[in-house]
Amino acid sequence: MIHVLPPRRLRGAKISTLDEPLDGWAQAMAEERITGNEASALLYGPEGAGKSYVAAAVANVLLEAGWQMAWLDCSVWPNTFDDSRELADDASSVGALVLDDLGREPKVMRNDVSRVIIHRFNRGLWTIYTTNLNVNEKDPEDCEIAKVYSRALRSRLLGQSDVILMDGRDRRKPNG
Repeated sequence: MIHVLPPRRLRGAKISTLDEPLDGWAQAMAEERITGNEASALLYGPEGAGKSYVAAAVANVLLEAGWQMAWLDCSVWPNTFDDSRELADDASSVGALVLDDLGREPKVMRNDVSRVIIHRFNRGLWTIYTTNLNVNEKDPEDCEIAKVYSRALRSRLLGQSDVILMDGRDRRKPNG
């Protein structure tokens, strides 16, 4: 269930269509990954802010440069244990991954998602995470990631990632 390409609706995502300063950050993220930087990215903010689009734009640059990328949408994470474990194993080992909509997987499968994140953290594997959950870098007690998963997982995500708050208008709505 891991996809090599972003979802069909995001395959045309281009960095050049992003607003400033996001376009510069996305271009730098792609270029740094191509040249060997292992810092991951955590994009968080409200629905429709463009997190998945930005992740797809970066992934598309990497794909065009010949990188092997995988895309995993947590909102369609399988809800059977065997399928979930197999998916988690695949996602744990791929070199570059977009883990989209973190926190939208079925609650009973959160241990498998946590295992993917921990494994990728321990191996230093490059990942772009997107989530609607509040990250709250200053207060772990007021952090939805810590409440949904754990404070330790929050610490791993923040420790390995450039954290980018994406807020503003809902880009899915006309004149949003």
